[in-house]
Amino acid sequence: MELIVVMVLIGIIAAIAAPNFVALIRNADYRSTARHGASFLRQAKSTAITTNKEQQVVFTANKYGMVASPQAFGTQTASWPPITIWNTMPIDVKTGATQTIQFAPNGIASLVTGTVNITDSAGANRYQIIVTLTGRISVNGPLM
Repeated sequence: MELIVVMVLIGIIAAIAAPNFVALIRNADYRSTARHGASFLRQAKSTAITTNKEQQVVFTANKYGMVASPQAFGTQTASWPPITIWNTMPIDVKTGATQTIQFAPNGIASLVTGTVNITDSAGANRYQIIVTLTGRISVNGPLM
């Protein structure tokens, strides 16, 4: 009898805790994706500086990748080679619209301020990766 009462109490506690645990795991996915994306951008910036070649990072709805310019700085043509290695995001994590961020060999970003929104499957912003013109990369969040 006592064992049944203990088992019922454990079941009730588990039923209460399960939704919070799922939310905790999902938030960890959003945070991890934002941090990894920022790290990826920092790597592209560093590579641009050390190789004296422009680097481009592309974020799509569910993946992101980096490509190097095949030419030296200042000689880049309009076309970039295709990205061959992509990092995929967890199932419920998205980035919204496709965004391209390019770094020059001096570390400056190609746009005034670039914001990559890390969103959930419903489109609500969870984290942001912000890239400034000077090449500073930061992560803001959680936003909800």
